[in-house]
Amino acid sequence: MSGWGLDAIITGPPEVVVHIGAGEAGPGKLAEQARSAILVEPDPDRAEQLRVRYGGGPGVSIVEAAVAAQAGGAAFHRFSHPAMNSTRPPTGARELFRGLTRSDEAIVDCVTPADLVSETPLDGDGVNILIIDAASEVLLVLEALQEAGRLERFDQIIARVSEVALHEGGADRAAVQDWARAQGRMMLAVPGQSDPDLWRAWIGPVRGGQPHASPADAERVRSLERALESARVAADAAQQRQQEIRERMASDLQAAQSRATALERELAEAVAARETAQDRLHRASEQIAQLEDMAARAHDNALKMFREEQAEERKRSEQLRQDLDSQRQKAQARSLELERAVEEYDVRARELEERVKALETAMRESEEREAALKVETGAARENLRLALTGQRLAQASLAELQARHAELVEDRNALDALLRQVTDRLSNAAGYAAAARLTETHPGSAGEW
Repeated sequence: MSGWGLDAIITGPPEVVVHIGAGEAGPGKLAEQARSAILVEPDPDRAEQLRVRYGGGPGVSIVEAAVAAQAGGAAFHRFSHPAMNSTRPPTGARELFRGLTRSDEAIVDCVTPADLVSETPLDGDGVNILIIDAASEVLLVLEALQEAGRLERFDQIIARVSEVALHEGGADRAAVQDWARAQGRMMLAVPGQSDPDLWRAWIGPVRGGQPHASPADAERVRSLERALESARVAADAAQQRQQEIRERMASDLQAAQSRATALERELAEAVAARETAQDRLHRASEQIAQLEDMAARAHDNALKMFREEQAEERKRSEQLRQDLDSQRQKAQARSLELERAVEEYDVRARELEERVKALETAMRESEEREAALKVETGAARENLRLALTGQRLAQASLAELQARHAELVEDRNALDALLRQVTDRLSNAAGYAAAARLTETHPGSAGEW
């Protein structure tokens, strides 16, 4: 109820303050000054803010519930405009606020107006104040409290009313004013400062039936009536301005709708392009997945082959190690054999050295005889060379060649005979040499030869 100018309406110290639809701020100083304050708010978040603000006050009670004709539970609808929150479905609220949207919904407790103040004493000396800050529940609260006989206990009734019924079953300003007139009450209403569709209303006591009424209050009522007339003139001007604003808004809305249509077409094209891109991306993703699968299989195959090659290489290494061990053993055995053979060779070498010395003497003798044979052999070889040269020259005539061949055959036979003679002589020489060595070695056995 901030900005309502309650100080200009309420005179005298507050006794009991009942604020229905207290929001997050509540009635401000009135709650702190009153002996008892009942703040009713169904929105859980706003109720928590009230507890934080007024939690330290000994006479302040926070009732987290919605007022309704029957107690129990109900769905509480929260909208983008918090003043339109209600347990009732919106009707006129959507006409007044074109962009109104529902944000969420919560199940809240419900309390009847009579039960709300049934145990609250309203017979004190101060001023009892009823504030109804829920436009769709104003008439419900007034009728319920009047039926329960509790409405007459309130000295000041302040309410928020709307030009149209905001919610299903709610009352507009005209309905509330008709009820006040039927009850013999005066109702003063002025448009709200922030929204001219939401009015501030003061509902006075029943004329002639208010025990607290005084000449000063009557004069104040007349003063408020004069102020109301001025406010109505200002309200008419405000409504005219509001109509102009609405017309401009309608024109802007039409232009915005045209723009929205164009944007929708652009959006459709963008969506189609996005779907095409997504399809291409999907196909590319599938190809990537296939390539990754192929790469994984290739990696697995390569790893398998590598492991098999490693196993085979280990087998070959083990076989090679075994072969090397076997060859090492054989080499060691062969080395032992060679060592024994070397020892035997040394023995035989010493024997052979002695025999070589004996043979060297015989060889010197045979060399002399061999030198003579070499002279003869050289002559024979020269003859053979000449024969071969003649053979090459005889190729021109076959008859001459054959004759020459016969001669060469004879020469070869003669040469072979000569070679056999030389061989025999060499053999005899070798025998003589051997006999000579034996004679030198065993002089006593010479007669045996």
